[in-house]
Order: sequence, then C-alpha cells, then structure tokens
Amino acid sequence: MNRLKRDYEFAKDLELKIGLSSGIHEAMQILNVQINRIITQNADLLRTLNVSINNQNSASNILERNFKDQLDLNLKLSRQNLDQARYDGELKAFNLLGSGYFKRIK
Repeated sequence: MNRLKRDYEFAKDLELKIGLSSGIHEAMQILNVQINRIITQNADLLRTLNVSINNQNSASNILERNFKDQLDLNLKLSRQNLDQARYDGELKAFNLLGSGYFKRIK
C-alpha cells in the first residue's frame, strides 16, 4: 500500500513539473523519468505474478493437487468396489456349492 501511495505522489509531482518545464529537452527528461517508473512498476508486477504463479499454494497448484487426490480416491474406491464384488461372488459360489463340493474337502 505504501508503494501505491508513493507512486501516486510521484505522479502528482511530475504533473506539476510538466507545466513548469521549459523546452523540449526538459519535457523529454520528465517523460524519460515517467517511462522509467512505468518500467519499474511493470517489472515489480511481473515479479509478483511470477511468485504467485510458482507458489505452492497458488490456485492452479491447489486445483491440480485436488484433482490428483480425487483421481487417487476414485481409484481406491474402484478397487474397493471390485474387491467387494469379488468377495460377494465368491460368497455366492460358496453358498451355492457349499452343500456339495466344499463340504467334501473338510
């Protein structure tokens, strides 16, 4: 917030200097200072964006991790359902054949 306030004050100061400039050379110097300030602000913005994009807690990284976690959970649930279906099938086969084949093994 301090940076924003300083930039605002800087722009106000330059606004006064533009009217007081005498000649093209001085006006070009003021314009050069303004452009340098814009370039610096742009570099700071890009640095901030880069940090937020590459941060482990950025929204895209959180979404990607959540998506991977959801895929892992879906895989576990699918395997669990398959194991349950296998168990139910084996139990049904045992109950159907239990009075015959499986009882003779004992």
